Amino acid sequence: MIYLLDTNAVIAIMMGDDDLLKVLKRNKPQDFALSAIVAHELYYGACRGQRTEENLARLDALLFPVLEFDREDARHAGEIRAMLANRELQLVALMCLPEARHVRAA
Repeated sequence: MIYLLDTNAVIAIMMGDDDLLKVLKRNKPQDFALSAIVAHELYYGACRGQRTEENLARLDALLFPVLEFDREDARHAGEIRAMLANRELQLVALMCLPEARHVRAA
């Protein structure tokens, strides 16, 4: 199983969160991945920070693979969001995007 990390999880790992670090140590780097959208959010944050070069170097050093997000993934994410909206469930717009590739691949 591959664990898809969100932006907050990666930031917590980079800040030394003990609980997340324990989970990482019990697994291999290949057991985790980032969506392209999460990678974008992390690089955006790094570029806006005061220690841009240091933060970019830390992100570049991460061993997690980045999953691509293509047109089919976007379409599937739109279908998931529409299905959930039709069921009157509230969903933050971007929450379903990283999951679309994972669900489509299953």
